Amino acid sequence: MKMALTTLVLFGGIVSFSSCSKTDYTEPTITSLAKVNRDHKKNRIAAKCVDIDGNEYKTIKIGNQVWMAENLRVTRYRNGQPIANVSSTADWASLAEKTDKAAWCFYGNNAKNESIYGKLYNFYAAKDSRNIAPQGWHVPTNEEWIQLGDYLRGVATAAGKLKATGTTQWAAPNTGATNSSGFTALPAGERLADGTFGGLKLRTHYWSTDLYGGDPFTQYSLAVSLFYNQQLLYNSADGSFNGLNALAALSVRCVKDN
Repeated sequence: MKMALTTLVLFGGIVSFSSCSKTDYTEPTITSLAKVNRDHKKNRIAAKCVDIDGNEYKTIKIGNQVWMAENLRVTRYRNGQPIANVSSTADWASLAEKTDKAAWCFYGNNAKNESIYGKLYNFYAAKDSRNIAPQGWHVPTNEEWIQLGDYLRGVATAAGKLKATGTTQWAAPNTGATNSSGFTALPAGERLADGTFGGLKLRTHYWSTDLYGGDPFTQYSLAVSLFYNQQLLYNSADGSFNGLNALAALSVRCVKDN
């Protein structure tokens, strides 16, 4: 694939950013999830991150940012109010009719998926003013995802540097995966607005807090996507922004407040 610009590519579209010229990128040597865990035990954990439910998350410093190195698993907002757990396909599909549309679920409604892949949240939960992120953290903006991709030197290698290695969690071939950033992206799949699930072990998507105009009758939001068979971040041929329906359920990674 030939591209004229270094880019961070979002689901269904691309957005350009300048190549790294002032930031030196030092590639850590991380070859497996076991190595990641060993490095965390050697104080690679960059900051303490604990949600209101008491879940503690591994963290990793990448450039000037500190990211969660695991997917969010919380069930309550910071003020203690619960986020609705919606399991049935019909109930999920009817969220559009509700005043409070925020919801979470396990992939496939199977709680066993949580320990590896975390929970899936729709955009209404990720963006809610009651705040889904642990204290001192927030759901990243589009610009913060761009900063991450920029630091990792762009579209040609960023996905591989973000994805967990091997084919235990990711389906083969897990192209280009080195997890050299320590981000440890795992293929949690998604739940669509109609309540159906797809993509476990094949792909993962992370919410940003940015809205995409799209259909005037449906709220769409930008999301970053990684795939098992691409070292590149996903892009579309036309180069236009697209987004995922805000009622879809995706993974959430938080970034530390400045």
